[in-house]
Amino acid sequence: MLGMTNDAFYAVRGIRLPKEGKITVHAVAYDAGSELNTEAESDIPGPGGNAHVDPGEGAIHVHRGIHGGAFLVPTERDWRNPVVEITVERLRGHGDDD
Repeated sequence: MLGMTNDAFYAVRGIRLPKEGKITVHAVAYDAGSELNTEAESDIPGPGGNAHVDPGEGAIHVHRGIHGGAFLVPTERDWRNPVVEITVERLRGHGDDD
């Protein structure tokens, strides 16, 4: 889950793992749709917040980032997609032929 959000996370899907070497992919942030995006301190889990649960959008979708208007300040907490770079490297080990 991305910090300072109540239901944002990142994920990659459908990548082919390398048979040798490595690949790098970028992941976007998704909104789980499980809670409203109020950006209020009381709705964000972790220190300082209580994180009560209100019904959300009901479907996973690409997250639109932090917009402000409550506890969060976009210039301090916002992000733009992609939010993470992931490198997967094939290592030699058990089950390799050579």
